[in-house]
Amino acid sequence: MKNYFLFIILLILVISCKTTYTESDIKNTSTTFYEIYKIDSIKNYYIIYAKDERLKFKILSKKQNQYKCDKLKINNKYPLQILPLSLNPQMFDSTSPNYLNRYSHSLLCYPLKDSTNVCVETGIADIYFTKNIVGLCFVKN
Repeated sequence: MKNYFLFIILLILVISCKTTYTESDIKNTSTTFYEIYKIDSIKNYYIIYAKDERLKFKILSKKQNQYKCDKLKINNKYPLQILPLSLNPQMFDSTSPNYLNRYSHSLLCYPLKDSTNVCVETGIADIYFTKNIVGLCFVKN
């Protein structure tokens, strides 16, 4: 019984810890050129598939209409500063039962605020976000 209460207290502490990214996190992240090789969408998000010399990445971008912009093009390379989605908890639905149980079938899944679940795919390093992409537009820093 004592161990059960200790487990509950530790669980509450872990849940209450909130990691957020700051502008300095973005500025301290090195810029690498990533080639865009596929663009997809799910509900209110674009999923941008990118790769560097070694790995493939899945970048999430909220759908937004941008009229005058440098629209992303497949097979083009862009200097992006990407960060793991786990560093951007304001996108998550922490009330979702999937929030604590994000591992589904050995793959990491993130429950987003609009009832969208986005999962890491086989061969993809992780799910990322970047301030360099707004909607489907590349934004120069």
